[in-house]
Amino acid sequence: MITLSLFVENRMKELGLTRRQLAEKLGYVNIYKGFALLDKIAKGQMVAKEQVERLASVLATDVKDFIEPLQETCRLLEERIRVEEEKEKEKERSAFEPFLVAVGEKESPEPVFVACLMHNRRFIHLTRSFTDLSPIEQLERISNLINEHMDTHKGGLPGFGYFTHYVYRRSYDEDFADMLYFGTDGELISHPPATMRGFKNAIASLRVGGKKANLYWLGNSYYT
Repeated sequence: MITLSLFVENRMKELGLTRRQLAEKLGYVNIYKGFALLDKIAKGQMVAKEQVERLASVLATDVKDFIEPLQETCRLLEERIRVEEEKEKEKERSAFEPFLVAVGEKESPEPVFVACLMHNRRFIHLTRSFTDLSPIEQLERISNLINEHMDTHKGGLPGFGYFTHYVYRRSYDEDFADMLYFGTDGELISHPPATMRGFKNAIASLRVGGKKANLYWLGNSYYT
C-alpha cells in the first residue's frame, strides 16, 4: 500500500504537474495556502474530505482511488503518534520522583491563572530513596510532612480551596486505585470512599504561539 503523499506525487508526475500548477488547479488564489496543503500531505498528515474530492478532480482520478492511500497514511500517523507518546512517557518516567499532593475542595480549580501559580505548592516532594524506607517509617514521615504542609499553607491554597486529603504517588506506573490516601491530620485512610478524588496530571491548557499546551507536573519540573 502507498501513502497519500506518494499517491499524489505519482499522479503529479504522470500529469506533468508542478506544485504551483497543482495548487492553482485546486483553486487557491493565495498560492501559499495551496503549498501549505501539499506540505501537509507530504508530511504524512490527514486532509479533509472536501480536499480529497478536489484532489481527485484535479488529478483526474476517482475518490475511491484515495481510500487505500488514506488508510495507509492513517495507519502510519497512528503509529508515529504511538511512538511519540511512548517516548514522552519514558521521559516522564525517568524524571519521576515520588510525591504527596494535597487535593483541594474545588473539583475544577479556578481561576486558572491563580491555580497555575499555586499548583506547585500543593506538592510535597520526596526523594527516590523514600520508597526504600520501611512502610512504618514512610507513614511516620508522611504524617509529619502533611502536618507541616497544613500549617505552612493554613489548610488550603487560593484557586484550590481548603485541602480535603492528600494522595501519595510512589511510582510513575502506579495505578490511581493503588495510591495511598491520607487525611489532613496525616493519618492513612485505610478505606477511602469512592467519592474521594485523586488528582489530575494536566492542570491547565494555555495558548503558546497559537498552539495549545497542557501543563503537567512530574518529578521536579513542569512539562508541556
